[in-house]
Amino acid sequence: MMEQIRPEDRRHKQLVELVKKCVDFSYKYISERHDKWEKADKMDRSFVDVKETDEKGKKKNPFERSVFVPFSRAIKDVLITYYFNVFFGRRPYFQIYGRGPEDVKGAKIHEIVLDYQMEQQRFVLTGYNFLNDLLKYGFGNLKVSFIRLFKDIYQTIQRMEQFPFPHMIPDKQKRRVLDYEGPSLLNCDPYNTFPDVRVPVSKLQDGQFISWVCKRSFYHLKKMQQNNIYYNIEYLRKIGKET
Repeated sequence: MMEQIRPEDRRHKQLVELVKKCVDFSYKYISERHDKWEKADKMDRSFVDVKETDEKGKKKNPFERSVFVPFSRAIKDVLITYYFNVFFGRRPYFQIYGRGPEDVKGAKIHEIVLDYQMEQQRFVLTGYNFLNDLLKYGFGNLKVSFIRLFKDIYQTIQRMEQFPFPHMIPDKQKRRVLDYEGPSLLNCDPYNTFPDVRVPVSKLQDGQFISWVCKRSFYHLKKMQQNNIYYNIEYLRKIGKET
């Protein structure tokens, strides 16, 4: 079983400081791209700045241009359409073939399992967001994790009652069962993704770290703790009050 490091432990403080240093180091260089990314966001929304001026100080819009054609947005949408047809144009999404006759049955079973997992994770929507970030920012990131989700179901069973005479009555009982177990795909906002900038984006696996900053409600954290994903959640309230 994994050792649980308490927040008051010296090792916990060292780990927190290390994570902060990695994020700050990456943010120093990644933030230099934010201006260009914001410009790409405006172009993607076909935003027209009516206060923009040329070199002579004359307003470009709406006086110099009577029609605004969003070429960049149009090119991006065409590329996404092409990539969609390549990666998502067939079902199942991942087609698996055995190397020999003895592998055919196992490959088909694996293929069905993968297709079910992709349906549960809304693979098409996740893939669209990934391609959109990739073409707009030049950087797209997918976080892959393993999750275990549970749900409560109610079952009606017959229970024996002795009074006033022996008879059966229906009794509704709640039972917690496993709803889904498998991989989980999540789009990471490039603005909040901080990889090791000492290696190129194409070789992120060669870096020492990659961090992602997100916000989660306390209710979500408690739910994940019930599913044995997180632990030490009870300390967050105390830490939040101190900071």
